[in-house]
Amino acid sequence: MNFAPKTSKIYCHMRLSHFDRISSSTEASRLSQSTENYLLAIYSLWEEDLFPTVTQLAQSLKDLPESEGIGTSLPSVTAMVGRIQKQDLISFSDDKKILLTDSGFNEAEDIVRRHRLAECLVVGILNMDLTEAHQEAHRLEHGMSLAFQHHLAQTLDYPTRSPFGRAIPGSGEPILPIGAIDLTQTNIGQPYRVIRIPQEAKDLVKYLADSELIPGEEVVTIESAETISVLRVATRSAEVSMGFDVAKQIIVSPST
Repeated sequence: MNFAPKTSKIYCHMRLSHFDRISSSTEASRLSQSTENYLLAIYSLWEEDLFPTVTQLAQSLKDLPESEGIGTSLPSVTAMVGRIQKQDLISFSDDKKILLTDSGFNEAEDIVRRHRLAECLVVGILNMDLTEAHQEAHRLEHGMSLAFQHHLAQTLDYPTRSPFGRAIPGSGEPILPIGAIDLTQTNIGQPYRVIRIPQEAKDLVKYLADSELIPGEEVVTIESAETISVLRVATRSAEVSMGFDVAKQIIVSPST
């Protein structure tokens, strides 16, 4: 089955019964750490409407922290993809794109949920810097038991999005709300609410966080210089300039 992003779900908070129902992995049958990392990467690309080739997946895996110990050479990735296919977690389209099977999608949701709950833990409870959240979550996600997930979600008051604005599977939250656009598509002078920011590059995350250009904050586009592909925006504490390549990774929706 091809899984395409849905953006029309009704917003709601995670319910414990729903959390129970979609938790696919038992403690005894949990996948290897490497397999979980591959499924997380494939799922994250799926959220961007991308179905990767093996080469594209290898490139995406380079964003994982070195502590994960993932080989990203094309032969290594090709071999690992073959093993995951034998587990009936992925399949290939006719044009060699990697697709999650039903069981693969369920397992991917499980690891993504653990990862994003861990990010909420790092920022919301441990009060660590946002720049550390993504990497620390990778260290924590693989060791979470189902009971720990239950208690963590409850302690966090059932969050629906990660600190970077990515939907937590099982929360009922859409990948993106209806009407969401990237910063390059905004109107000059109109206020928008930040929904999602990039998470992999620590220097960029620090720049955005220091400028208060993070999920939940308001932003207004001041100038869009298309000839040089530079955007200038204002937050409540700063004016920020960035290239269109970065601006396209920042998702916003009109303020209400």
